[in-house]
Amino acid sequence: MEAYEIHSRIGDGMGAANALEGLGNIYRVQSRYQDAERAFVEAREIYSRIGGTLGLGNIYRGMGKLYSEQRRYEDAERSYREAIDVYDSADDGGSKARTLMTLAQLYQAQKYYVEAEKAISEALAVFINLADDAGEAGASLLSSQIFKSQSKHDKEAEALVQAADALSRIGRDVPQAVTLDLLGNAYFMQSKYAEAEESYRLAQAIFSRTGETHRSGGELGSLGVLYLHQNRHGEAAGCFAQARVAFATVGDTNAEAKALDGLMEAYFGQSKFTELRLACADARKLYERMRVPLSERCAQVVEILQGVE
Repeated sequence: MEAYEIHSRIGDGMGAANALEGLGNIYRVQSRYQDAERAFVEAREIYSRIGGTLGLGNIYRGMGKLYSEQRRYEDAERSYREAIDVYDSADDGGSKARTLMTLAQLYQAQKYYVEAEKAISEALAVFINLADDAGEAGASLLSSQIFKSQSKHDKEAEALVQAADALSRIGRDVPQAVTLDLLGNAYFMQSKYAEAEESYRLAQAIFSRTGETHRSGGELGSLGVLYLHQNRHGEAAGCFAQARVAFATVGDTNAEAKALDGLMEAYFGQSKFTELRLACADARKLYERMRVPLSERCAQVVEILQGVE
């Protein structure tokens, strides 16, 4: 408020509007919504009077966020649309596309999927036209989430492929691997097992190369589940065994125990009871260390082993 008063006294309209915009954002973060709205409205009036086009667009976008947080969705949509129009007139494609993404999220929250798809498609087109790979990746990821919300897993996968390619172009290794993991899940949901396997393998290789041991273990676990689903028990056992080592290395006892659960299922599928007994004993030690009950899988194996002794 002090900065606003100083700029106002010296007749610096742009400075005063900027100060009010910052004040409105602070109030919004503090959930002081009425104060935030008053600050934004006053800043909007100043920007309109002095011709501060980009500032005006930012105010409309800030008001959209403010209304969205209060679930005033119609007001939020109107504000975002006004921001988009301002950015368009100012030829600020990046700001326009980012606001379209925010609008798409607003529609997604209300399950207005047709509108959400249209908004994110427009944003993606702008980012591609600008050769903004980071923007393209972000818009593609949001697009995949919108499709996933509708169980459109084929289109979800297409969006994830586009996101992974964009992230690869800008050298964002870990986000690319996270995206490849999501892609593997999308393929799995479509029973496209070869594609899912390739995606998980690529993700695991990146995580391993970048020293992301825990995430590497997670991908190995996903591969194990994929192989179990196809009755490829030997390959599943190998993946779960490697995942167990990865989780033990980083000290995640709970994840290590879950990997052992998968390993026990893989051994049981091969009737390897000696290995099954050893894995079960190791798992029981971990559950005892964590002071939690045995998992359902481990308890079942204990019962099975008692029956074959």
